[in-house]
Amino acid sequence: ELNRIFTVLKDDVEAPDYVLLEFSANQVIFKYGNVELISRLIEGVYPDYRQIIPKDFKTEALVDKNELRQAIKSASLFAKSGLFDIHLKFDPDKGEVELFAADSGRGENRVALKADIQGISNEITMNYRYILDGLGAIDDEKIKIKVIDGASPCFFEASQKMANENFFYIVMPIRS
Repeated sequence: ELNRIFTVLKDDVEAPDYVLLEFSANQVIFKYGNVELISRLIEGVYPDYRQIIPKDFKTEALVDKNELRQAIKSASLFAKSGLFDIHLKFDPDKGEVELFAADSGRGENRVALKADIQGISNEITMNYRYILDGLGAIDDEKIKIKVIDGASPCFFEASQKMANENFFYIVMPIRS
């Protein structure tokens, strides 16, 4: 998984002047300094990810990334074990995104974040770990969250598009 590769490249070694990449039929090799990192490539045809990218959203929220991350971490303590579920409720009238998680053995957590919300009220339940992974890859203070409904993919992106940056992140919902 690329996140693990980038973690190794980033944390364990002083930044090299260059990285040598070698490819074989089923592996990619990263060589830099005295480090050699080998990763197995996925076999088969990579799925067309564009098919799951929503086109028309019913709700769009602009929230502070660090506040969202902190709220998710707080709520995650109360998410159901094994499901890692967190519920997001978008309320344009209040200008809030409410995060909620509950577990019968641990209790519940509810946090409301101020947000600039366009569109209709909406709700979605997702795995909080996947949301946190995406937030870590977005280099912006504000995050756009775009939702169709609770059964469709949720779209995350930076509030400001940087030059040559087309990064976005999709999290599939958990159906409850």
